[in-house]
Amino acid sequence: MNPPAIDSHFNHKRGEYTHRIKKAGTSAFLLFNNDELLELQDLIDSALGGTTNDRSTK
Repeated sequence: MNPPAIDSHFNHKRGEYTHRIKKAGTSAFLLFNNDELLELQDLIDSALGGTTNDRSTK
């Protein structure tokens, strides 16, 4: 099974960086901006019982 592909670029229409996570073998994808991606990473870290990137000073 192939891992999901991540495509990150500056989206001029939205005026921000976006990150598209594509499901391998399909046309399905999830789209995140920088803030949403950081929030997702925090949720994953919390679910795993720790943090890999301390952003408590933001």
